[in-house]
Amino acid sequence: IALGVRYLRSFSGTLGAFAGVEHTGGASVTVTDYDGKAIEDAAGIPLKLDWNSTRFRVGLFTRF
Repeated sequence: IALGVRYLRSFSGTLGAFAGVEHTGGASVTVTDYDGKAIEDAAGIPLKLDWNSTRFRVGLFTRF
C-alpha cells in the first residue's frame, strides 16, 4: 500500500516547484529455509520480515 500527498506551485507559465511526502508499506512474511521450514529465533518464535518506507521529495518542474 502506498499513500502520498504532493503540493505543486507554479512560478510562471513554464516553471514551478513541488513538495511531497509518501509512505509505503507491505505485509510481513515468515522467513523460511530452502526446505520451506520457518526459521525460528532462540525463543522458538518464527522470524518475520516486513518493510515500510517514508519519503520526502522536493524539486522543480518545467511545463511545455
